Amino acid sequence: MKAADIRDRLLSPWRPGDHADLRGIVCEGLLDLTGLDLCGADFSGSSFPDGIQARGARFLGLSWFSGCMFGSGTDFSGAVFCSDARFEDSRFDGSLE
Repeated sequence: MKAADIRDRLLSPWRPGDHADLRGIVCEGLLDLTGLDLCGADFSGSSFPDGIQARGARFLGLSWFSGCMFGSGTDFSGAVFCSDARFEDSRFDGSLE
């Protein structure tokens, strides 16, 4: 799935209990979420070979990244998670092998 399409889905207004179901996707390109307010999303089991830039982003709903693989270029510095954030079993080493 193209990074721009993922970004568009995450810019939907956040409603309690709702989330974007993006489980198992492979992100094509760098996902740039820098400084944005984002709806809830379930990315469980997804891959981000080119990474995610989420500096200063606000994740308003659930933010599930369980079992994800993040390539180099991933940066969540200054991000705020306002609800449930999960990263268990995820890899941030830049290697997807």
